[in-house]
Amino acid sequence: MVDIQNALKQLAVDRDTNLAQYQKQLINTYQSLYSKVEAENDFLKQKYANDSSSASLQNSKYVDQSRTTLRQINTALFWIYLVLALVFSGLLIRRPLSIFKILLVGILIGFPFYIYLIEKYLYIAMMYIYSLLLSITYDSGYGNTLIEYSDRGFERLKHAL
Repeated sequence: MVDIQNALKQLAVDRDTNLAQYQKQLINTYQSLYSKVEAENDFLKQKYANDSSSASLQNSKYVDQSRTTLRQINTALFWIYLVLALVFSGLLIRRPLSIFKILLVGILIGFPFYIYLIEKYLYIAMMYIYSLLLSITYDSGYGNTLIEYSDRGFERLKHAL
C-alpha cells in the first residue's frame, strides 16, 4: 500500500515537473516567434519608410491625391446640383400646384440619393449578361477576368452575332 502511495506521489510530482517544463517551453517558443515577427516587421518598416522612390509608395500617394480631388469635385457638384434643383423646384411650384409637380420635385431633389442604387444594379445586370454571353464562369468583380478562362467565349460570341 505504501508503495502505491509513493508511486502516486512520484507520478504527481513528475506530472507537475513535466507541466512546468512544458509551460516554460511554450513560453520560450512563443517569445521566440514573437521576436522573429517583430524583427521582420521592423525590417519591413525600415525598408519601406526609407524607400521613397518605391513604386507602391508613389502609387499610393497618387491614389490618395486622386481620391481627395475626386471627393472635392463630387462635393462641389452635389451642392451645385442641389442649388439648381431647389431653384428649378421653386420656379415649378410657384404656379398652381398639382400632384404631378410635387412628384416631379421629389424625384428631382432625391435624384442623387437613389441613382447610385439604380447604377449599381444596372451594372450588375450588364456584367451578368456580358459574362453569360462570353461563357465566363467566374468573375471576381474587379474587372480582371481573362477571356482565356471563357474557353473560346469570344469566338462563340462572334459567331453568334
